[in-house]
Amino acid sequence: LDLCDKHGIYVVPDVPAVWLNEGDYRYLADGEVLRAKEIYQQHKNRASVVMWHIGNENGPSSGYRPMGQAARWLHENDPTRPVTICDNDANVAEYGAAVKDFHYYGWPPLEPTAAPFLMGEFHGVPEEVDRLKDRGFEESWGRSLKAGWGSIDGKPWVIGALMCCWDDGSVNGNLGPRQWGLVDSKRQAKDLTFHVRKAYARVSLQLEGAQLKAGRLSGSLQVTNRYSYVDLSGYT
Repeated sequence: LDLCDKHGIYVVPDVPAVWLNEGDYRYLADGEVLRAKEIYQQHKNRASVVMWHIGNENGPSSGYRPMGQAARWLHENDPTRPVTICDNDANVAEYGAAVKDFHYYGWPPLEPTAAPFLMGEFHGVPEEVDRLKDRGFEESWGRSLKAGWGSIDGKPWVIGALMCCWDDGSVNGNLGPRQWGLVDSKRQAKDLTFHVRKAYARVSLQLEGAQLKAGRLSGSLQVTNRYSYVDLSGYT
């Protein structure tokens, strides 16, 4: 997080609540609110933290259920950052959540929604490395992603992506499950590392010969590469 603060990488901390079928389990609410308080105290002064996210692969919540209670606490104690709940609609009035969250349960609608939405979890890469050897499995993921992003193409949306893990979850450098990281378990760069560096690479933009005429701004834009490994041929 120190590096994220320094280099301007946005972070969305998660308040843990995994595979929880809340139902009417009001007795869990105190524990979930306590987790929200702890996450808040740890990260409240971080410039990189832009939003709070609650839960993972759960069902709908409400204003009195655990995730809804945690969201309400965060909203009331930190109105400067939006809150979202795993697989729940945005509902500021009930539990303070201003962002709608999607998980695995279908792609976003074909038209923009009333509130911003976040795909809090949808794997673009299989969890287990061995499955990559199965071309049928790999292609099925490719078709799914193509169909999903294709439904968004051309719509008036701002699109981004989140990185799930910084390093692989395996130990001793073994290839196994949990290969989600940007670097391997020994903190060595993977191919993915350079793809991300390219996406985040800084370029210098400078407007030259600017002229304002008839309400239109004209001029040339000088794009300077600040990192030698980035190809600027895609810039126009």
